[in-house]
Amino acid sequence: QKPLKKQYHHIREREFRMKKHDEKRDYIRMTAECEVSFTDPESSLRHHGLSKNLSGKGILFETSKAVEAGTLVELTVSPENTSTPPLHALVEIVRSTPTADPTIFSVAASIKEILP
Repeated sequence: QKPLKKQYHHIREREFRMKKHDEKRDYIRMTAECEVSFTDPESSLRHHGLSKNLSGKGILFETSKAVEAGTLVELTVSPENTSTPPLHALVEIVRSTPTADPTIFSVAASIKEILP
């Protein structure tokens, strides 16, 4: 019988291969519950929300503002940990759908450009 450490390594390696195979995206999504703010280009009003996940190409967040697909917005993700700098990016809204709470929208966006 293999030592426990080697058995565990084999299981973790298999899980990694399965995850890699199951994830059809170019970038892995990471759970990231951080404060999000974005500017509505029509009104120049700042809206707030909470990110759900983040990848190298996109973000999913929840907010009380429905945003039309195709809209470009400047978005800032502010991590709670102050040693991690905020992400400031130009994103294109892919979809905005109501959640179980009809006053909250789940918004998916594609990152187009990282801003300074």
